[in-house]
Amino acid sequence: MSEHNDNDPKWSAIESALKALPKELAPETSQWSQIERTITRERPKRGWMPFAVAASVMVAVASTAFSINTALSLKAFKSEQLAYQMAQEEIQYREHQRRLVKASFVQNLNQVADKLDSATIADIQNNLAIIEQAMLDIRAALAKQPGNERLTQLLQETYNREQQLIENVQSSYPQLRGEA
Repeated sequence: MSEHNDNDPKWSAIESALKALPKELAPETSQWSQIERTITRERPKRGWMPFAVAASVMVAVASTAFSINTALSLKAFKSEQLAYQMAQEEIQYREHQRRLVKASFVQNLNQVADKLDSATIADIQNNLAIIEQAMLDIRAALAKQPGNERLTQLLQETYNREQQLIENVQSSYPQLRGEA
């Protein structure tokens, strides 16, 4: 800041101009009424229509999103249901074939049981019982978790193991195939 000098004519002119200014300025009386009207003026009412339109748009958007989501979920559900149904039909077919082969094998085993070692017959029957129990356990788990691909694969593998057991026993003991 610069210091002022009382002898400076410019500074003296500024001081006398400041002293000449009034202490308070009052607006003209006509302006007071205009200011009062501006402050107290009623705001125009907007009404409820814009809010109703906004709410309707929000409901329409939410409904559309919900409908699309539901349609996609339904499509996915139908696809899963079809895959599950096909897997169940395959399991039923495999189970039917397995029962036919196993029934024939067990019948042949019972017919030649007196010609084979009793320990061998017991081992074969024990292995078949273990495999049968495994299949029952897997089917029970599949009933609780119908879409579980791993359980379906495990059941298929168990069918294959039983078939391998029967084929191995039949190849070792040709009389079980009905051959002389």
